[in-house]
Amino acid sequence: MASSVGWVNAAVLPPIDMIGAALWKGLAGGTLLGDIAISLQRAGIAFAAAVAVAIPLGLFMGQVRAVETALDPILQLFRQTSALALYPVFILLLGLGETSKIFVIFWATLFPLLLNTTSGVK
Repeated sequence: MASSVGWVNAAVLPPIDMIGAALWKGLAGGTLLGDIAISLQRAGIAFAAAVAVAIPLGLFMGQVRAVETALDPILQLFRQTSALALYPVFILLLGLGETSKIFVIFWATLFPLLLNTTSGVK
């Protein structure tokens, strides 16, 4: 309502009728569903890869104290670095394609899965 009466710039906060029109245009044209499908595919691949790496490693770290003692400082160092902060590095190493985008999601989901699995086993 604020943008409809002119209190706020419509470019900053568009009115609801513009949002609805853009949503309808995206759904009717089919572009929005395609974009959503690609995003879900990226998220699914990255999450499956993170589960495949984090769960076995977390089970192993939770059961063998020496492995946890050896790997935990390295994991804590990497865990503190945001995936979005590392995105330029991923682009340099992996390119602009799907691989770097998937790896950002993988990096962001790996550490919560790993640390929770390790804690759960303990």
